[in-house]
Amino acid sequence: MVFKLATAGVSFSPTSLSFGNVGLGYRAKKVVTLENQGIDPVEIGPITFSATAGDASQFTDHSFCPSNLAAGKSCTIAVLFNPDAASPDAATLNIVTSAPGSPIEIPIAAAGKQE
Repeated sequence: MVFKLATAGVSFSPTSLSFGNVGLGYRAKKVVTLENQGIDPVEIGPITFSATAGDASQFTDHSFCPSNLAAGKSCTIAVLFNPDAASPDAATLNIVTSAPGSPIEIPIAAAGKQE
């Protein structure tokens, strides 16, 4: 008989996001994938950004994750960077889950550039 000790676990990739230089007036997108590797559903959310340099309001997300992610399933979160100034920006994407290790924290680096 085999027992699984962990009832919930979420893996994610990539572990960081780098947008490089994005021209003012343009928007860039990166995608984060979450996977429930446990045997029970995992609650997902809220998803927020915290600034580490510059302005976190230049980052937005479009989550394609259900509020309860079933065991063995995956979902994606699109992260958008829309710079409003020619300057470097950095933030952390914070994803709260009901799994151990919550919140997931993914560092983001980006810079707006004058066209």
